[in-house]
Amino acid sequence: MFMAEIIPFKGILYNAKAVGGIKDVVAPPYDVISPEMQVSLYERHPKNVIRLILGKEFPGDGPNDKYRRAGELFRQWLRDGTLIGDPTPGLYIYEEEYERDDPLDKAAGSAQDTAYTGPREVCCHPHKPCITPDRRRRIQRGIIAAVKIEEYEKGVILPHEDTMPGPKQDRLALMRECKANLSPIFGMYPDPGGETDAILDEITSSNKPRIQLTDDAGISHRVWSTTDEYLISKLKSSFAATPIFIADGHHRYETTLVYRNEIRSQMGNPPYALPVDYAMMWLVNMDTQDMTVLPTHRVVGGLKSFEPARFISAAEELFKVTRVDRTLTEIPGILAGYKPATHAFAAYLGGEAGFFILTLRNDRETRARLDQILGDEAGTARGRLDVTVLHRALISHALGKIEGKTLLDIKYTRDIHEASHLVESGRYQLAFFLSPTGLDEIRAVVKAGSKMPQKSTYFYPKPLSGLLFRDLQG
Repeated sequence: MFMAEIIPFKGILYNAKAVGGIKDVVAPPYDVISPEMQVSLYERHPKNVIRLILGKEFPGDGPNDKYRRAGELFRQWLRDGTLIGDPTPGLYIYEEEYERDDPLDKAAGSAQDTAYTGPREVCCHPHKPCITPDRRRRIQRGIIAAVKIEEYEKGVILPHEDTMPGPKQDRLALMRECKANLSPIFGMYPDPGGETDAILDEITSSNKPRIQLTDDAGISHRVWSTTDEYLISKLKSSFAATPIFIADGHHRYETTLVYRNEIRSQMGNPPYALPVDYAMMWLVNMDTQDMTVLPTHRVVGGLKSFEPARFISAAEELFKVTRVDRTLTEIPGILAGYKPATHAFAAYLGGEAGFFILTLRNDRETRARLDQILGDEAGTARGRLDVTVLHRALISHALGKIEGKTLLDIKYTRDIHEASHLVESGRYQLAFFLSPTGLDEIRAVVKAGSKMPQKSTYFYPKPLSGLLFRDLQG
């Protein structure tokens, strides 16, 4: 039995009167902020949250100085009224309204010019999709709560990707200095009946948003709160038998576990609950909300003897390969038409070779050969993912037959224009385009106790940093 525990907390928010407007003090999550964007956010407002979540390093700094400065700033802003804590514990409702790309909306594709002319804001902004067919407004809404953190083995909170030591060490150093949750971990939960949605509707329909802004990417953000004990009790009960899947923020979640253990050890592991036993999470219903997962495409270089004809011949062992005379922006729509019936990819070979659609052959011999190539992953939820089949059957197997054990240079990008440009420039030999991974596919992999392959998911849009903070000291 899953026993996810959520509780209200005293949120800390920017004082709009003190900062002159919330839009100028928020920022994307730290891990999608480029150096150029970091500079821009520093310049936007002297109290932008960038100074907390991703502070600059200055000449003469020691290894901990930027974290120390963040902790000092956070406490200073609490003292001087830049940040104000709510007097009563509550739950918060956070909603994002955004435009979502749906390739199937445009049956005939787009005739727009696909020549790449350098970075495009629509493709390079961390809060904007990277393809631009017809767009429709979408809303994803969820609860921001303090969630009791548990080790993954307990099956209450489940990851879908692996983590790396470096980012965890970075976030741990920051947490030790700030002693706060500076941004929510993005979680999702199953609720096909929409029980929680009905409660959120009741809260949002009877209250005005406390925060309402539209960011530079055109995404609208709204935050409500409730201290109604009855509604809070209903929401808490709805999670009592529900697992939570981490959508984004695995490094921060695992950091909270380490920090909790540190504090508990320092205090002699008391029998009562501590603030560090909980983490601030934004929880979105994965069955009813307009959650979007964007694909991450692969661009392959370092091929010493690459010839398009040889690659096509090698791919035809398992795939039907069809050259298509289509523009770049039509490719996502073409691929979407094949899901979920079969594995389909687009390969861009550059120059006169152009685009090819590769669809897995549907015969017994092909399926048996693919199972051989997949090995232990054959028949598993992970083995059924497009990204797994791409890497095992095309990148490792088909290219491997040509290149042998050559160490390939693989670049990951969500931007179809960048992928195309890298091939045209000659720096890389071919690009593979994928369809997005579905939420049901992620759920199946996680429930099987496995993890997604590298760069399989990019949840869009991500929650802003700076809307809400949670103190871990009381």
